[in-house]
Amino acid sequence: MYFLSYSRQEFYFAEYLALALQERDIPVWFDTQQLRAGIDWAKTIELALQSSEGLILVASGASLQSPYVAIEWEAALEQKKPVYVVVFEAVDLPQNLRQSLIFDFRSQFEAGFARLVQALMGDSTRSDVLSTHTRFHILTSVSRDVALLSSTLFTGGLFGVIFTLVSAPLLKYQATSFLVFLYAFTSYLFVDTGLRFLRRRFSYMRLRWTLILLLLNTLIFFGSYTLPSGVDPDLRGIGEIHWLSLYGIMQYTSWFPTPETGSMMWYLARGLFWVSIGISVISLIGLVRLRQSASLLRWMPLGQAQQGLYNRVKKQFSKQHVTTAESVTSDKRTYYVYFHEADRHIYNSVNWLLKADSTLKELSKPDSEIDIPTVILSEFTPLEVLEAINERHTSLIVIVVSSVQVPSSLSRFHQYQWVDYRMRELTALNELVAQVGYGQTEHFSRHHPVPQGLSRFIAPSDIQGLAVLWRVLGAITFAPGVIFLALFVMNAGDFEKVRQYFYLGTSETIQVWLIPLFLVVGMFRFWLADRLMLRRITRSWYPVAAILALLPQLISGGLIISAFIALVVYGTRESVSSWLPDVIGRRYSEIDLRTYRLRSLAMNILLVVIVVVYYVLVELRPV
Repeated sequence: MYFLSYSRQEFYFAEYLALALQERDIPVWFDTQQLRAGIDWAKTIELALQSSEGLILVASGASLQSPYVAIEWEAALEQKKPVYVVVFEAVDLPQNLRQSLIFDFRSQFEAGFARLVQALMGDSTRSDVLSTHTRFHILTSVSRDVALLSSTLFTGGLFGVIFTLVSAPLLKYQATSFLVFLYAFTSYLFVDTGLRFLRRRFSYMRLRWTLILLLLNTLIFFGSYTLPSGVDPDLRGIGEIHWLSLYGIMQYTSWFPTPETGSMMWYLARGLFWVSIGISVISLIGLVRLRQSASLLRWMPLGQAQQGLYNRVKKQFSKQHVTTAESVTSDKRTYYVYFHEADRHIYNSVNWLLKADSTLKELSKPDSEIDIPTVILSEFTPLEVLEAINERHTSLIVIVVSSVQVPSSLSRFHQYQWVDYRMRELTALNELVAQVGYGQTEHFSRHHPVPQGLSRFIAPSDIQGLAVLWRVLGAITFAPGVIFLALFVMNAGDFEKVRQYFYLGTSETIQVWLIPLFLVVGMFRFWLADRLMLRRITRSWYPVAAILALLPQLISGGLIISAFIALVVYGTRESVSSWLPDVIGRRYSEIDLRTYRLRSLAMNILLVVIVVVYYVLVELRPV
């Protein structure tokens, strides 16, 4: 029997490897198959190491930094047992492991697996030679599906950069003002998601919806492309969105030569047209593979795989090795989670993860004898609850879900184990469960000290990006209202003169009632950005507020812009749902928001000034 040592972050890869080896009738000791409730975890692993023929180490950044994994492979070396190093990602192996048999699984799992099986059966002593580690090494040593998705996202980002540069000189034309923002924003989103994906710090939902957005972007470009001369003119555009293509910009502005001249810009437009077709096809393939690819499942960090993909991949193994021993319920370690009703959705996530561990049992009522007392700490947690917990327990795991101020009277809280969940990174919860499930809370506290700056305002990156979007939309709406109001006052209430200041026939649609409407809608969007950042709107009311904020845009005929914004809002719904509270109750911990308020006000003013300058230079004309 071979002992499989790994980090919980690579659980999907390790489990797949264990099942694949067992499918080939190679006995493997895999912890989740062998550890049952009520047994001595440390002693069981020690006995398994002693009785094993050798150790298979899944070498990753997380496993090589884990003190528990190090104890396992160092024990195997001390006992003169062979260590088979399975390289999961680009790593620098410790000197003691470089003499072991090494198998490179990074790009081709099947080939590495075949060599590992031969070595375990004694038919080969071949060791793979790892290339020199570089900063960009990970980009060339990944599986085909991982390379497919990452290259698609990076190509989409490059595609957007090209369009941003091409469209920027055309800002004087109204049709391209939003276009530049669209391409710039999506370029950042695609590249950022691609980097997160390669670093295995991604969210499955964000990856999926970014691919959908990329597919829609390229399909819009494909559908709105004005075809070469000689083709039926009715096929040359699709209503409002024909200007979304590079060739459509040429036709709209007459800025570039016509296609009949065969100019360089025309050839560039045709080239980008075919690139968009390729990106659309690859994005669609990526979305399909995301639902069925075993290599993508093996790449995902713990907690990110969807249940459908997980079940679909495991079905290919005919031999399902599970523990058949009866669980000893009375010996399970008990836990209880204190939380405020506003944070019930976070409690549900934490409790779901803890319940998945067969060695843990939840108590229905708090008790001083709880093995793993846990509290979800937010600005809604009542002080009297914290004081009662402080008196009842001598150890505690604190999951911080928002910026808070811990009273000086509860200074002993700083001696407890802490989990910083303010950025809503599932890896923090996964590490918690992996540690407390094994009864290692004492070691856990050393690796996770009290988060620094608990009172400093922090919000997840997705929430910050969505708040910026609402602020930009607020400025785009609020600034015209300011301009209309200023012109109305300057012309002594003569709105007929105000109408004459605008290009492109918009003077026919401008009415007096638009002034307060622009101001109110702009202020509402600013308000929504603040409520979102500060967790002062509930998960159930946010969708209603978002629809109200988008309604004026939709009524005014901005179908494409509204559809894009709605897609972004929908794509971030998981992040928003995880961030916002279930109810708005009394806040027991008021943090210092002066810095945030100043930055928020400065950003709002800056955005409004930018939009005002744009209108003055581009949209207004002297009467």
